[in-house]
Amino acid sequence: MTIPEIIGVIKFEKACVLRQDTPQCNRECKKCDLLLPTEDVLQAYDEVIRFLELRIPKPAKQSKTPRYGMGYEYYDWHCPNCGRFLAYEPDKCNIPKICVCGQIIDGEG
Repeated sequence: MTIPEIIGVIKFEKACVLRQDTPQCNRECKKCDLLLPTEDVLQAYDEVIRFLELRIPKPAKQSKTPRYGMGYEYYDWHCPNCGRFLAYEPDKCNIPKICVCGQIIDGEG
């Protein structure tokens, strides 16, 4: 689903909720002009939930196994959502504030 399609579904659902307490609504949903396929509604909700969850800052994840170089032990830092490499340990202060997947990275974590 595209973002405009998701917005359209959510607007239809909002219109349905607003109509429920008016004389226009007789609770015969199968005959309603606002009825959308259940799959479309569920997919839109899932996409909105996924998008909102990305907006909750999460700390970068440290790799489980270290790398070694110049006599030091280094750990890589990865996105907690998609696992993409973000930075290595000496450079942890340079971890981006948002990953390319959209996940907000908590720099304090």
